[in-house]
Amino acid sequence: DSMQVRFNATVKLSGQFSTMTRGSYLYDFVDTTATPQYAEKVYDVIPGATKGKIITLREDSVFPYKADFSTEFVSKKILTSSGEAFELDLKGFFNHIHDTKVVQQGRDLDYYPDFVHQDRYKYFFIFFSPVSITSPTDSSEINTEIGVYRYSVAQVQPDVIMLESAFVLKSDKVPVKDVWTVEKLYKEIAR
Repeated sequence: DSMQVRFNATVKLSGQFSTMTRGSYLYDFVDTTATPQYAEKVYDVIPGATKGKIITLREDSVFPYKADFSTEFVSKKILTSSGEAFELDLKGFFNHIHDTKVVQQGRDLDYYPDFVHQDRYKYFFIFFSPVSITSPTDSSEINTEIGVYRYSVAQVQPDVIMLESAFVLKSDKVPVKDVWTVEKLYKEIAR
C-alpha cells in the first residue's frame, strides 16, 4: 500500500546559493545559463510531491544575502507498507549540486566547481507510533582535501527517524592530478 507523507519544510539560503536559487522561490525564475539544479525547489526533488505554497520568511539585500522560505507539500509515492514494515524511497531527496560528468580519465585541465560552499539537508520523519530501522542505514563519510560528504540515518526518538546529508566543497580549483577526488565525492553524492 502507498501512504501519504506530509512535509513541512524550511529552506535557508545564503551566499551564492541564495544568489543562484532565491529567484526560483520568489518568482519561479529559471536562469537558463546556470545548472538546472539551482532552480529546483525542495518539493521538485521529492517523487510525486505536490507543489506547495511558498512563504518568504526572510530576504536580505546585503551580503550574505540570506533568504529563508517555508512550504508544505505532500507525496503519495515515497512511502509504502507491507504488513508491519514501511519502506521509504529516498531517491532524489538530496539536491546537492554537482557535475555528474566529472572524470579523471583523459582529462588535461584543472577542474573549477561553481563555488566553494556548504550544503546540508536534514529530514525528520515523524510516525504516529514507534518504529525501528530494520535495514542497514548505510551511513557514510568521505573526507578529502577538496571536500567532505556525509550521509547518515539515525533513530532519534521511538517515533522519529532523522536523515541527514551534508556536502562541503573546500576548493574552487582542483588540479588535474586530483580530479579523481572530486569524481569520488560526486559519485557518492549521486548514489
